[in-house]
Amino acid sequence: MNMTIKNKILIWLGVSIIVIVIIVTTVIWVNGRTFRLVYETISQELEAEEIDFTKIKKKGDTIIIIYNQPIDFEMEDILSTWAYIMASAVKNIPDTINKIVVKCNFENGEKVEAEAEVEDIISFVKEEISTESFLEKINITPLTEGPKI
Repeated sequence: MNMTIKNKILIWLGVSIIVIVIIVTTVIWVNGRTFRLVYETISQELEAEEIDFTKIKKKGDTIIIIYNQPIDFEMEDILSTWAYIMASAVKNIPDTINKIVVKCNFENGEKVEAEAEVEDIISFVKEEISTESFLEKINITPLTEGPKI
């Protein structure tokens, strides 16, 4: 059988497309499996501490954890909760995650976001930096402008 150059090119393109599909499918499967492990680790730890989280998601290089916070807690307790959530989040995360964001929904409608770099969280967990130093590295952003009326 005599194959023309056109047929050889078509066969080569077909094989290339199959290889690309296999690679992309494998990457998607591995990323999904990795995030499921991260999700399970975080959710188990938060449930054990009775933290009322509503969502855990991945966005780019960031893990976002959204939880509900009663308003009758002292600020020190709230900061401790954020530190605990962040410390829980860095367990089993892939190297591609650089930030952890905790979105805090207070019962009165207030919303606050606390963000920290993974390397700072790991330093805190390993006790390489003090709690005070770690808390200074957390970026806190109010997401609402006072209580809802």
